[in-house]
Amino acid sequence: MQAVRAVQTSPSAVVLLEHLDRSQLSALAYARAVSNDVSAVHVDTGRLETLRIRERWRRGDDGIRLDVVAEGSPRERILAYLQRRAAAREPLVVIVPTVMPRVRWLYPLVNLDTLSLVRAISRMGITVTTAPYPL
Repeated sequence: MQAVRAVQTSPSAVVLLEHLDRSQLSALAYARAVSNDVSAVHVDTGRLETLRIRERWRRGDDGIRLDVVAEGSPRERILAYLQRRAAAREPLVVIVPTVMPRVRWLYPLVNLDTLSLVRAISRMGITVTTAPYPL
C-alpha cells in the first residue's frame, strides 16, 4: 500500500509523433485522457512534415507541449530524449501510436519498427503503451 500512496501525482505523458494523421491525433487524445501534463516529441527531419507539425502547434492552443529533437537517427534521438526525461525521476508514460490493419496477422508487419521501439523503451524502465488506431 505504501507504493500506491507514494504515487500521488498523475504521470507525465509523452506521445511520439512521426507525422500528423488520425492515428497520431488519436494517441494525443488518449494522452490527454491519461494525464494533465502531455507533451509530444518529434524528430526534426528537415522536411515538410516537421514544418507542418510546428505550424499546427503554433496555431493550436490545446495545452500540449511540442518538443522537436535534432536531426539524426529517429530511434537514437527518441531514446536519448526519453532518457533525459526519465532522469528527472518524475512518473512518465510514453504513448506510441500504432495502426491496426483489418487483417490481424498484418499488425506486427505494419508496426515492426514501432514495436521494436516499444521494446527498447520498456527495457529502459519507462512505462510504455501503444495507442492502436483501426484502419
